[in-house]
Amino acid sequence: MKSIVFKTSLIIAVVLIVLMSAIGIYMNKFQNNIVDELQQYQKQYIIKQLNRTEELTIQKKIKFLKTLLLSISGGLSEALYNMNDDALKAIFKQLLLSVDTIKGIYVVDNVTNTIYLGAYKTNKKIVFSNKFPKNILNLSTISKLNLKYNNNQLGFVKIFFDDKQLLKEINFLKQKDLSHFEEYAKKIDKEIHHKIYEEIILFFILIIFIILIIALLLFVFVKKPLNVFQNGLNSFFKYLANSDIEVKKIEIYSNDEIGQMAKEVNKNIEVSMKLHNEIKTLMKIVENNVLIAEVDYNGSITNITKAFCKKIGYSKEELIGKNFDNFINNKEIINDIWQEIKNNKIYKGEINIIHKNQELFWIELVMSKQCLTNTKNCKYVAIGYDITNKKKVEELSKNLEIKVIQRTKDLFAAKKEIENIHKRTKDSIEFASLLQNALLPSKEVIDKYFSDEFIIWKPKDIVGGDIYLFDELRNKNECLLMVIDCTGHGVPGAFVTMIVKAVEREIVSKIIEDDTLEVSPAWILSYFNKTIKTLLKQDKNSKSNAGFDGGILYYNKDQNIIKYAGANTPLFYVDDEVKIIKSNRYSVGYKQCDIKYEYKEDIIQVKEDMNFYITTDGYIDQNGGEKGFPFGKKRFKQLIEENYHKEMKTQKEIFMQQFYKYKKSEVQNDDITLIGLKI
Repeated sequence: MKSIVFKTSLIIAVVLIVLMSAIGIYMNKFQNNIVDELQQYQKQYIIKQLNRTEELTIQKKIKFLKTLLLSISGGLSEALYNMNDDALKAIFKQLLLSVDTIKGIYVVDNVTNTIYLGAYKTNKKIVFSNKFPKNILNLSTISKLNLKYNNNQLGFVKIFFDDKQLLKEINFLKQKDLSHFEEYAKKIDKEIHHKIYEEIILFFILIIFIILIIALLLFVFVKKPLNVFQNGLNSFFKYLANSDIEVKKIEIYSNDEIGQMAKEVNKNIEVSMKLHNEIKTLMKIVENNVLIAEVDYNGSITNITKAFCKKIGYSKEELIGKNFDNFINNKEIINDIWQEIKNNKIYKGEINIIHKNQELFWIELVMSKQCLTNTKNCKYVAIGYDITNKKKVEELSKNLEIKVIQRTKDLFAAKKEIENIHKRTKDSIEFASLLQNALLPSKEVIDKYFSDEFIIWKPKDIVGGDIYLFDELRNKNECLLMVIDCTGHGVPGAFVTMIVKAVEREIVSKIIEDDTLEVSPAWILSYFNKTIKTLLKQDKNSKSNAGFDGGILYYNKDQNIIKYAGANTPLFYVDDEVKIIKSNRYSVGYKQCDIKYEYKEDIIQVKEDMNFYITTDGYIDQNGGEKGFPFGKKRFKQLIEENYHKEMKTQKEIFMQQFYKYKKSEVQNDDITLIGLKI
């Protein structure tokens, strides 16, 4: 069931079968309805014709009786004229016996205006009487026939006949014809259904043939290219795990979507390989030159750089799992260190480290707590640099009065070396700060898109983990703003901002090169998530755990829309009142982040004078006030409500005044980035 060709063929087969079955059922029902209607119409037509035949038969019978009556009228007239009763009886008897339907007859004399003589049949006997029973009188009659003799009006004759017998015979014939018709209709219906079943069988044979053709085409034009595509991607992923492996190019040169996709993926693989090598080089420099150790909640070392291993004299394997406290010589400060960092503060101090050969050396230690959303899953990062020579100078200073002459040269040399080391370290960090500042966008570029704006960017240390990036896109009417809060602050955070900047350049290049690509902040967050996890190999078992929270804002002046997607970073905006777009409660790039996680985005129709505000958590989480609580989103929203109508320059001053007023004597918790924009 893993084959996409099999799945696609199965879906097409099911759809075709369902569709064709529905059509077949409909056509079968349609044909049956037509046959039923036709048969019903024919039946009604036959009944109508039989009724017409019945009517004509009755009319013919009556006409026959009239003709018969007319033929005997002469004899009746003569017998009535001569008052010859025997002659009349003879005519009556002959008529009643010869015609079965005639049941009675009488002659009326005009002179007396009474029945002269009558006769009727009962039980196959002829009764001559002037009085008729009711059953004879209730029968149908033929209009009276006048009797004349020598042009003299003598009277008239009237005949009673039974039409029920005639109707009975006609109905018998009618039922017989209808029975023949129904047998014929059943035979036709059976033949039609047999024909339909044959068509259905042929229909399903055709469907199976079509499915086989489609499956063959999918195998040739989809399955094979996908296998090539998969092999190329697998080689790239193996390269990320082991850079010594050769990456195979995806060799698909067709002009269809798969060929275009292969072309773009090959380009992206080249860029990713270059970035991977650059990051690998950077991490190697850090690994070999910076003293960094990561410890868990219990103080056990979980990761440590080669530089630290070399300095302390142990291998990495010997140190992993050992308690960091065991290597600190001045035990009295251990409790102070842990108390500081477990209270979410940063410890800075000098500690005495025990070398494997029991020698001692000093480092300047900066140690902080780093937690994700789950406060139980925290780690502690210790960064230090060697100050052994500085401590030696301090030790020598205690005995300066005694050894001032003989040690003056050594003292100045050591002091000079320490100052040079300190200056180089400080210069390096300050130069890194210059580089980080150089990455920030200019105010002039932002002013092209917004009528007014302010930016507050305040790292906690010389360099920080916060960064904001702004780029013009394809047609100069659309732009992209990213406000990013990377893991930690200071030097560790700054390292992560370099990775973010590199990935951001790759994203912007993709957008600019493809005019058809719809800019999606949610897609950008997903791309960051996948790329960072892949570059830093951050799965559940990895030792590194870097990432960021932040917001991506896309503004299109032509369409008057803003798209926004955030990772634990909401968007505040003013449209008659202050509104908040809640962000995804999900970070980016960390090892516990799902690489397939899909971030959501919101779209806002913008109009003139609308204000937008994005801030990292450094401003909102700053401790202060009477009880040392965080500033909070509620105060931040209230600050916007009270001042959004003012100029952005004035708002910036108010935000900074309120920050320092609330912070009081508390230290700055974190890096701060706050940006206000006006349409």
